[in-house]
Amino acid sequence: MKILITPYNWYDHPKAGGGEIYLNNLCQQLLSLGHEIKGIANCKEPFTHDGIDFVPQLGMEQIWTSNNDLLQWCDVVFTQLIGSSYGYNKCAQHKKPMFFFAHNTHLSYPLNIQSKVVYNSHWMASLKLFPDCKSTVLQPIIPYAKPTQGTKIALINCNENKGAALFNDMAETLPYQFLGIKGAYGEQILSDAVEYHEYGDISWDQIKILLVPSEIESWSQVASEACIRGIPVICSDLPGLRENLSFAGIYLDRKDKQGWAHIIDWLMLSDVVYRKQSDLCLKRASEYNSDISAFNNWLIENTKY
Repeated sequence: MKILITPYNWYDHPKAGGGEIYLNNLCQQLLSLGHEIKGIANCKEPFTHDGIDFVPQLGMEQIWTSNNDLLQWCDVVFTQLIGSSYGYNKCAQHKKPMFFFAHNTHLSYPLNIQSKVVYNSHWMASLKLFPDCKSTVLQPIIPYAKPTQGTKIALINCNENKGAALFNDMAETLPYQFLGIKGAYGEQILSDAVEYHEYGDISWDQIKILLVPSEIESWSQVASEACIRGIPVICSDLPGLRENLSFAGIYLDRKDKQGWAHIIDWLMLSDVVYRKQSDLCLKRASEYNSDISAFNNWLIENTKY
């Protein structure tokens, strides 16, 4: 099958994030099954990433005249997030089936009854955000990574939604090393008590505990990436995170500062406690099983416009 992806943001772009990681991991699996994949992205010049050739999307004023050769080439279009407007219009122009990947609960994305929806979690699917569209669930594909154990407590994307205020409070009051990874989006709320790395440099081998004090999460790619490395995750008690981490997560109210400090001490001050929690993460990671064969069959069955 010939698949065209229109995600807008992609790797090496300052706004690329978890959604792009999700879609790229899926594309790598589909490439291994023999599908052909090309992309249209927010870029100035053509480029290739992980075996996928991309061309510039160009401005919306050129939407009806640009990249028509690729729409004629493809059998289906994958789109997501900010790229959905472009994908929707091009699919309507060329009468191609559109598969929209739903990573959040925003309802501003342009879809019609012919669009197919892929939810990244069963919790997202349970919300029935697009009830008139045929849909399926494909949890994120998490590639294997070697277990690691660093020394620092980390937050990935230091914005308000991800819990930067609580993270900074922990860094300013607890006697440990804190590492913040600047995010792909949102205003970054920084503290002098935290060491920062630029976006994209997660440096997993330096991380001992991952904090995910988010207000909203449909799954959390970084929580899975920590879990598969045996890095304990302390996180907000949210349905998406519960589905992701299951018995391996440590769940707290994001407003309970004393509780977060207590759990951090509990993990940092006892090697035995830390190892038990790390082992739970590795056990949970062994259960991650996004069924690419079932998704592939569903994709093939739903390619009619």
